[in-house]
Amino acid sequence: MFRFISTLFLLLSLSIFLASCSTTRQDRPTPSGPIGLNKAVFDDGSTLNFGPDAGNLETRNGKFSNETYNGKQMILGVFDPIYFAFDSMAVDGTQRPILLNAVTYLKDNPEYEILIKGRCDWYGTEEYNLALGDLRANSVALYMEDQGIQSDRIHTVSIGSLEAKIGLSKSNAKIDRRADLILLK
Repeated sequence: MFRFISTLFLLLSLSIFLASCSTTRQDRPTPSGPIGLNKAVFDDGSTLNFGPDAGNLETRNGKFSNETYNGKQMILGVFDPIYFAFDSMAVDGTQRPILLNAVTYLKDNPEYEILIKGRCDWYGTEEYNLALGDLRANSVALYMEDQGIQSDRIHTVSIGSLEAKIGLSKSNAKIDRRADLILLK
């Protein structure tokens, strides 16, 4: 119950923060200028100039199949990821069958736990994307708890946009707007 209330408070706080920032967050590119701007070329040929305050995030290509989380082996590829709409933390109805599949698996295999890794596309600041990734992971966790999975079997982590593919258009960047479900043994 405490986790639910604290997550609800966090969601309310982020909603207020996002509402106050809505007039400053625009989809337009930063005005062009010769000093300090970086240029991204999208796969559809369009370009975006962005300032140095956008961060210098690069895609990391790593394999985590043999790594551990809190001393438990991470097993990738058992479940499909949960995808989110742009700038959203809500679990869409089309994604719920994937979550229900994971819930059923965890109920049938009580020796396993799950790590939910919240991810974002490259749009937005590093800090904003880390917060949004956290909200996405916790949104999935709350859904799984509501379906009967004990909270001590669910772990969440946000990597924000640290592993996002930079330069994709918003429609193609949907591959990075997700929560990965990683089995822990």
